[in-house]
Amino acid sequence: MKSIITILSLLIAISLFGSDTDYPVFDKIGSTISFKSSNKYRGSILNYNVSFGVGTYNAVGDLKDNKRLYTIEFQSTVIYNLDETYSLRSGIGLSTKGYRVKTDAEAYSQAYKNKFQYLNIPVLAQINVGFSDYIYVHAGPYWGILINANRTGTFTNDGQSGEFEIDEKIDGLKKLDYGLDFGFGFQIPLLERARKTSFSLIADFDYHVGLSHVFETTNFEIKNRGLGLQVGIRITP
Repeated sequence: MKSIITILSLLIAISLFGSDTDYPVFDKIGSTISFKSSNKYRGSILNYNVSFGVGTYNAVGDLKDNKRLYTIEFQSTVIYNLDETYSLRSGIGLSTKGYRVKTDAEAYSQAYKNKFQYLNIPVLAQINVGFSDYIYVHAGPYWGILINANRTGTFTNDGQSGEFEIDEKIDGLKKLDYGLDFGFGFQIPLLERARKTSFSLIADFDYHVGLSHVFETTNFEIKNRGLGLQVGIRITP
């Protein structure tokens, strides 16, 4: 909790420079927000974003020889514009976190993937960078609800090989994953219409830092870590 407060404090401490434009300012991949005008800010605006992308996840802690796991992600986001510089956004997303392991011994070897599927709910603060209306940074906490877990892989034993798939026991995994998200993004307007629905292409890059242990047991402690790249569409009513 102290880490979350520290990060949000750093965000508030960032100084910004404004610029006057006649188009909407853009926000994160699953987000976008601010509206700037050559006259005066026109009020709070809600933006809706749908994005898809790829993630690369691993785990830190009591693991050896583990490697990254590559997955597909989905995010639906609502952004609330506080003013022309600051925004808040939240939503719901689906991601698969985890890691890969490969072990080799004289008589036995195996390679498997541990996958943990979460419904993620981020609550992020966004700042539109002053020197460009199309670039933003964001940070804040996230919470993930575990919905499924499994292990798939291959093995070789005394010259015989095969495949296996095991449903992880949810009872042995923590139901809630939480941590911090840091990232940046940019927007490219596709269709802008005065007082009508507008569309923009958005792209976001995020770093996810898990602060919660994945397993209930204290004998094997690991935390999720990952990078995500998403592209999507922002809809401004």
